[in-house]
Amino acid sequence: MVPAATPDYECAPAAPEDLLTSTEQRHLALVADGLTAREAAKQVYVTEATVRTHRRNILMKLEANNFPHAVAIGFMTGILPPLEQP
Repeated sequence: MVPAATPDYECAPAAPEDLLTSTEQRHLALVADGLTAREAAKQVYVTEATVRTHRRNILMKLEANNFPHAVAIGFMTGILPPLEQP
């Protein structure tokens, strides 16, 4: 019996911008801005159901427990730009 081959390399971590689609990044920014699903839907001209789908995908992809956690991950990974100082 031949043992299974193991690769001689390690997978590089995904770049922050590759974790989420551009649409999901936009929706994460809207969450960070404090918009509700209804407000976000009106701003980007989609249904609330579409916003909820994007938000659910964001939580899954970032392995976040909730939206504040997702926003924190967004800032820590560089998906969201740093906040401007007043």
